Amino acid sequence: GIFSGVSSQKYPFVYMQNIIDASTSAEALVHVWKFDIGGGVGFAKGFFDEQDRMMLPASESNRPDRMEDYAAYRIEYMEAARIRAVLKLRFNFWKGLYVQADGGYEHAFDVELLPGSSRICTSLRIGYDF
Repeated sequence: GIFSGVSSQKYPFVYMQNIIDASTSAEALVHVWKFDIGGGVGFAKGFFDEQDRMMLPASESNRPDRMEDYAAYRIEYMEAARIRAVLKLRFNFWKGLYVQADGGYEHAFDVELLPGSSRICTSLRIGYDF
């Protein structure tokens, strides 16, 4: 997991955010001739906390504008419980060079603000193992 802390000061308003993103996964890889075939599953869950305070009495100053809608989208997906599945296929050819195709599916639970709770990702890579 990862822990991230953010603080901002726009006098007289101060806020601090604590973000914890925890995840676990298991993957397997099988070597068959010049191919590596693999797959994996994972689970992730985030936790978010924010504290704010005014340095002056509220009657003397207004809170600054913040991009609340954008932050709500980001935080909602990060806090949601998520499961993922991944498939990989790698073709090893000439002296360490390879071509790899990956595909993955991730589903988030209890997502209300974002359109759709599923994400699909794919990649195609060309690489070299030293």
